[in-house]
Amino acid sequence: MSASDDTVQVRDLAELAFRLLFSSIFIGLGGEHIVDDTLIQNLMPPWVPVPRLASVAAGSVLLVGGGLVAFGYRLRTAAVVLGLFLIVVTATVHVPPVVGLLPTPEGTTEWSWVVLQRSNLVKNLCLLGVCVQLWWHEPGALSLDAFLERAARPDPTQRRPVVLITGASTGLGLAIARRLMTADRYSLVLTARRSSLARFAGVGIEEGPHLRLRALDVTSAAEREAVVAELEAELGGLDILINNAGYSVRAVVEHVTEQDRLAQLDINFRSPMELSRLSLPGMRARRRGRIINISSVGGMMAMPTMSAYSASKFALEGACEALWYEVRPWGVHVVLVEPGFINSDGFEKVRWTDKSRDAMDHASRAYHAHYQHMSAFIGSIMQRAPAGPEDVARQVERAMTMRNPPLRLQATLDARFFAVVRRILPRMAYHRLLYAMLPGIRRWGEPIHSGGDDSRPPS
Repeated sequence: MSASDDTVQVRDLAELAFRLLFSSIFIGLGGEHIVDDTLIQNLMPPWVPVPRLASVAAGSVLLVGGGLVAFGYRLRTAAVVLGLFLIVVTATVHVPPVVGLLPTPEGTTEWSWVVLQRSNLVKNLCLLGVCVQLWWHEPGALSLDAFLERAARPDPTQRRPVVLITGASTGLGLAIARRLMTADRYSLVLTARRSSLARFAGVGIEEGPHLRLRALDVTSAAEREAVVAELEAELGGLDILINNAGYSVRAVVEHVTEQDRLAQLDINFRSPMELSRLSLPGMRARRRGRIINISSVGGMMAMPTMSAYSASKFALEGACEALWYEVRPWGVHVVLVEPGFINSDGFEKVRWTDKSRDAMDHASRAYHAHYQHMSAFIGSIMQRAPAGPEDVARQVERAMTMRNPPLRLQATLDARFFAVVRRILPRMAYHRLLYAMLPGIRRWGEPIHSGGDDSRPPS
């Protein structure tokens, strides 16, 4: 059974059990607030004007949020509603008595009052953790969201949506292609550089009624225009553009020449935006379409020795955020899929500049420690990463089928973690924390005791 089948799988049953378990907590609390709220009214501060009405309102919020979770519908909305509710209640009802800002009610001992408030405070903090998990949770096949997505899929007897994937002959692009081929719902156009087209035959992919293989160097304006024109003329236009082609340069800023930098930006930023520009007139005319750009954690946080790569992804993210606003009135969705570290051999395929390779190979160079430790660190993480290309491909398919996909879709657990850390930590603390975590940081910048320092400015 393939990962993209609609058949119920064990993980779907486990996902349903997860939702029912946690929704029962919220629904139970909501019912208690509405049906029997004597204890709850006693917990309320004296300034609440109508305790019974406040209790019913609180119960209604809990019931609605719990119901959304139980049905697996708009989980992020449920997470926000329930989370904000818990924050307000905790801050106004439970924290003041614990810190001594509210007196103990008559007929209640101070000890029992404080214990009761503390236990509710801890309970709410635990439920806030559940809300954070719900924000990132992906509903399975047994959810209302999944049912609505399946109902919205095009009739297989009608025209198939046309999907163009760049860089589809290897790595993540190949994983996306295979997943969509298995789904058998799309007219696929898989592209690669002319010199890489033979790779498709090597992995058993051949042209068919709903599959085209095309040579496309994404940096070539003529080839970009030709492939988009072909799809408009012969297949009724492009419905979904997946900009996957890209590469990374490993080099510190000092070791990146202008030519290196422009080449990195050309493939990772300029080419996806040009393909998007060419595709948009047809999408706007049809008032539908999706542009899915494969970004990276490197587009939300820069890493040392990856400056040019991060610059290209930061640029892609900024342009796509503007594009999201610009084309939304025509029903065109723009999505940035942000993978973190993927278990693959991608770390072995990074490109080095002449100076960065020289510094890596010679211990006397100023940045040798940077490259030595970062290369080993990234390679080790990627080899042990729990997510693979197939997991990211699954997120790309979600971005294709969601009714209202988000602008940014973190595709791996570490990407979600870094996104949360960036939001909650003050920026100075965030940068200091990441700096302290850099591998071998104490050796970076050590004095060089032999010749060959490449850090001197050119004469």
